[in-house]
Amino acid sequence: MTDKKLMTDKKSMTDKIINECENNKIRIYIRTFGGARMPVYASENSAGCDLFATEDMVIWPGETKLMPLGIIIAAPPGVEAQIRPRSGLSLRTSLRVPNSPGTVDSDYRDPVAVILHNTFNMSDLPFFVAGKPELLKELLEKYTCITTGELLKRKTGQEGAAGVAEAGAEADAGAVAGEDIGAASGAEAETRPETGTGVAMGSLTDGVSSVLLQEIFNRKIFIDSNGNPYGSIYIKKGDRIAQMVFCRHLGAEFILHPDPGSVGNDRGGGFGHTGA
Repeated sequence: MTDKKLMTDKKSMTDKIINECENNKIRIYIRTFGGARMPVYASENSAGCDLFATEDMVIWPGETKLMPLGIIIAAPPGVEAQIRPRSGLSLRTSLRVPNSPGTVDSDYRDPVAVILHNTFNMSDLPFFVAGKPELLKELLEKYTCITTGELLKRKTGQEGAAGVAEAGAEADAGAVAGEDIGAASGAEAETRPETGTGVAMGSLTDGVSSVLLQEIFNRKIFIDSNGNPYGSIYIKKGDRIAQMVFCRHLGAEFILHPDPGSVGNDRGGGFGHTGA
């Protein structure tokens, strides 16, 4: 390809991108499916358009889930769609978009989804109660206090899952004597007692101290009427969960150089410019 042809092609591409813009708008071709809503701008000059949940979802504390948006888009070359959190949700709730801003490339033609993460840490609950004493009343009236083992039993539907926390004084005695509960092998491992969960004790505790195991399964958790832990986030189909912003970007042509610091002006290091 000649330099003249290359320059012509670049100019044609540039003209195409410019022509796609009209009144500070850019044409984005979109298809919705599965009953999804079209992205919506709250006002004429909003930078981001709201994105909507396509299904009901519950996100437990510390859990990360993928919410499908039910859209496929096509943007002009040189334009990316950025998925960002909504400031109101970030302020009022523990819902976050962990990879923000998530990038949708102009040549991506598959369904778009958004990664959602619940940052609530249940170990912080005592501090919330201390700072907001009325929360204690809410916990007592609207939540039930159970152990992690009991929650496991309810979630899996397997009888006796809570019994993992009470896996025999013999195991404790063995650990005290220096006999690691996960060190058994051969016939001894095959004859390990069942916990009642339908899973052999060894498969759950190999390499794990029985004391630590009991601490985990005996830990108290407040659950709501739906069986979800305090701090769970409930999302309903149609809720605004994130926003999408369209931005122009430049592609880099990497050129090997013996001393990049000698190119242009070197302002030196400093806060925010460590390169790390």
